[in-house]
Amino acid sequence: MWNTGHSKEQDTAVQTQLQDAYLAQWTGFAPLPRLLAAWSLAEVLGAVHHALSYWQIVANLEPHSRNQLEKWLTWWLRRVLTLVANLEVNDGG
Repeated sequence: MWNTGHSKEQDTAVQTQLQDAYLAQWTGFAPLPRLLAAWSLAEVLGAVHHALSYWQIVANLEPHSRNQLEKWLTWWLRRVLTLVANLEVNDGG
């Protein structure tokens, strides 16, 4: 989504490092596999939240003002579908 100037592989590696560092702080409360599952669900919920927010914003704009934000609504809806598909794959579904 964001252009950081790095390759997709570099961005993924950095995201994984940040995620691991963050979740390591929570291993006293739950084992890492459970935290990773919670993370995956939180990603879906975050994307749903963004999609609903953009839907509300777009629905209340004047028609001539919608074009710029409609693409983000579509982007977030696609992100939800991708994340849900990844949940099913990772869950063995």
